[in-house]
Amino acid sequence: MLDYYVDLFKKLFEVKRKYSIANNYNIFSVLNMERDETKLHSAIIADLLNPNGRHELGSEPLILFLKNALSKLDITMDDIDSYKVEVEYILGKKNIEIMNPAGGRLDILLESNNNIIAIENKIFASDQEYQLTRYSNSLKELFPNKKRYLIYLNPNGKLPSKISIYRNKEKTSFLQNSEEWHVISYRIEILKWLESIEKK
Repeated sequence: MLDYYVDLFKKLFEVKRKYSIANNYNIFSVLNMERDETKLHSAIIADLLNPNGRHELGSEPLILFLKNALSKLDITMDDIDSYKVEVEYILGKKNIEIMNPAGGRLDILLESNNNIIAIENKIFASDQEYQLTRYSNSLKELFPNKKRYLIYLNPNGKLPSKISIYRNKEKTSFLQNSEEWHVISYRIEILKWLESIEKK
C-alpha cells in the first residue's frame, strides 16, 4: 500500500513540475473536487494523522504534524502511540440559544491519553454562529481532564469571524486567541508538514 502512495505523490509532483509556470494549477480543481472539505481535505489530513492510516508510516506523519504545523503549541509527545483520529466528530446537539453555546460537528478530532486536538477545517464554507465558542465549550465539557487544542485551519491563515468566537448572546466578549483557539494555514503550516512527510 505504501508503494501506491509513493507512486501517487510522485505523479502529483510530476504534474506540479510540469505545470509550475501556472501557479494556479490545482489537481483537485481538474477533478472537480476542490470544494469538498469533508470527503477530500479533511479525509486526507485525518488519514495522514492516523497512526493506523493507509499511508503505512505509523506515527511519523502525526509527529511531523505536531513538530511542524503545530510547533508553536509545544504539545507533548509522550503518549504519541495512544492517538485516535475521527472525522466529523459529533460534539452534541447544536445549541446557540443558551448563555453557554455548545454542540455541533467537528471536522477532525485527535484524542490521546493526555491531549485533544480539534481541527475546524475552513476552505470555502463561512463561519457559523458561535461555531468556535460551541466547540470550545463542548470540548471542555466532554474532555475536562485533557489538555485541549482547538485549531482553525484555512487556506491563508485568516482569523475566524467574530460571529464564530462570540462568547455570549450579548456579543460583549470573545474567545481569546492563543488561549482557546489557534490558527494555521494550508499555505504555510500544512505545506511545511506535507513537505516534511515527503522528505521522510
